Amino acid sequence: MRYFDTAPHYGLGLSERRLGPALAGLPRDGYTVSTKVGRLLEPTPHRSGQRDDQGFDVPATHSRRWDFSADGARRSLEGSLERLGLDRVDLVLIHDPDDHWEQAVGEAYPALHELRAQGVAGAIGACMNQARMLERFATETGVDAVLLAGRYTLLDRSAEQAERNADLFARPVRRHCGRTWWGRG
Repeated sequence: MRYFDTAPHYGLGLSERRLGPALAGLPRDGYTVSTKVGRLLEPTPHRSGQRDDQGFDVPATHSRRWDFSADGARRSLEGSLERLGLDRVDLVLIHDPDDHWEQAVGEAYPALHELRAQGVAGAIGACMNQARMLERFATETGVDAVLLAGRYTLLDRSAEQAERNADLFARPVRRHCGRTWWGRG
């Protein structure tokens, strides 16, 4: 296993805090790491003793705040790099921008484009639970990758219907970098 996908959302940053030390000491070119932007973690000392209420059984030390602004994307990735103990990630994805298309495309995407040019991110993209908006990302921006989360597995084939409707996986998408990226998460 050499590809690791994480996000600030996963366990209120615990996923990244655990992955970083697990990868420490390994050759950096021996694995691929992706993380996500779109949710900022904010400390919540007033919730001491409570548990996270969004599906992760972890202490509620932080809360998540949606933020697809350019500054939010930069701060989110900076926090992820700190938790991971890395100076770059191989792929950074705009995470679940369903209700935030305008800000995600108008602010987060250009910020990630700059971070890719600076080498802080090897590739950029979007990930979500629906194919329609991912198709828009693939055709209207210069993303390198899209990830349709968990909808094409041995037990859940709901992406097959989304595929027929959105044509997301019926054809690879060619982009400026000359590579073809496509896949199912």
